[in-house]
Amino acid sequence: ELETAAEYLEEALTVARAHGKAPVTVDGLNALAHVRVTQRDYQAAQEYYEEAGAVLAEYDLLEETVQHLAGRGRLALVQGEYAAAGLLYRDAVAMTRQTGDRLERGRALIGQALALHEAGYDDEAGQRLVEALEEGLSVDLHPVLLDAVSVAAGRYASERDFAYAAQLAAFVQRHQASTAETKQRSAALLADVTPHLSSEALERIWPDESVDIASVARRLIADLTPVIEKSTEQVYVVDSQTLIEPLSERELQVLRLVAEGRSNREIGRELHIALGTVKSHLHRIFQKLNVQSRRQAAVRSQDLKLL
Repeated sequence: ELETAAEYLEEALTVARAHGKAPVTVDGLNALAHVRVTQRDYQAAQEYYEEAGAVLAEYDLLEETVQHLAGRGRLALVQGEYAAAGLLYRDAVAMTRQTGDRLERGRALIGQALALHEAGYDDEAGQRLVEALEEGLSVDLHPVLLDAVSVAAGRYASERDFAYAAQLAAFVQRHQASTAETKQRSAALLADVTPHLSSEALERIWPDESVDIASVARRLIADLTPVIEKSTEQVYVVDSQTLIEPLSERELQVLRLVAEGRSNREIGRELHIALGTVKSHLHRIFQKLNVQSRRQAAVRSQDLKLL
């Protein structure tokens, strides 16, 4: 009942603002943004997040900041801005080391895994997924574990292991601790993979109810860990002449405009991309060039004759 929820949240915000309660104000804005994302009203969600960000800029509210970063990550994710989403979730994960909030850490790791997977970085996505599963197992967080399992199901579906993907999705669908959002993701996945399965395979996807979430999580960790261990090389190392991972065409376009002294907003307008996307491109450029600033990036691009 999203509109009713929004009405209560608006009322709570009115009270919080009237009494100068910054934490409650940010909580309300983050929650309203979450509702609007669920309703696919992304413009309204962005406005709520911007207002929350303005409040957070004035107060040191760590827990609210983690939720804010994760919420913005979700908004970027559903809009297809995977690089920006990954960076936002990464920052949320980093801040949970200060707050000690295991639930938010697990959720942020899952969001980061989704963003990395959609961006094509499957090894890194698998690593975040294993970390989320281990986090959930360490304190028996069933909603986190089930969300991670649903993401893993999507990973196996993309690898065309439709039977295993369907088994995982069906397990999540049946489990009583699955959230509505997790069940929705699993239902969509089941609808996608079902046409690829034989009638016999379909009969086998529904798990024995005696199977517990911890066993499923441990099996996934065992399955994913060897794959991750094959890809531990740092790909952004640069020597005096060579990039181990080259810049993409879009990154070269951004770098060229940086070298011309353009601001982030000017780059966004020139290339018709969002400000957050510009920032995510810059982050990757800095990593690949092993630099810390725009000026250093411009100098390094001349040394490597990139432009």
